[in-house]
Amino acid sequence: MVAKAAPDGYTLLLGHTGTISINPSLYPNVGYDPRKDFAPIGLIATIPIGLVVHPSLPVTSVADLVALAHREPGKLAIGTSVIGSGGYMAAELFKDAAHIDMTIVPYKGTGPLANDSLGGHVPVSFNTLAPILSNVLAGNLRALGVASPVRSTLLPQVPTIAESGLPGFEAMLRYGLLAPPGRRKAS
Repeated sequence: MVAKAAPDGYTLLLGHTGTISINPSLYPNVGYDPRKDFAPIGLIATIPIGLVVHPSLPVTSVADLVALAHREPGKLAIGTSVIGSGGYMAAELFKDAAHIDMTIVPYKGTGPLANDSLGGHVPVSFNTLAPILSNVLAGNLRALGVASPVRSTLLPQVPTIAESGLPGFEAMLRYGLLAPPGRRKAS
């Protein structure tokens, strides 16, 4: 609707990584071209994605996890939210950057993923920090890294995945404000 709306200065869109970056790359026709159909206003928020493991998994670092995945190709499951989500894409990027074979198990959302991570049903997961933070702090999940370019202020003791041996690794959710193309200032 926003892509086709008049640039009246009042019609805005809260876009995010999925709708603006991922979906147009994955699906043949999402009905809009984010480069042509929207005028960017600004970044509102970034949300880091964490790489966590169940405490029963015998790893304490990204390097340990990569080594285990190399020793047991295809045997480790890595949980994510739905196919095409930021967490899912982070898992695919992780597999590629580390040259490892892990089975991605997509969930219907971050909540069900967090529950199965806690239960040990999926030993490794990429999830946004909000649904896992309290369990990481309580020791119910072990954070190995964050996929942001700098450490998260929520978990300052947890290194970034890039500083843990995968230089340049970054997978964050970004939220921004957009308007129809040709927007003018509201009067």
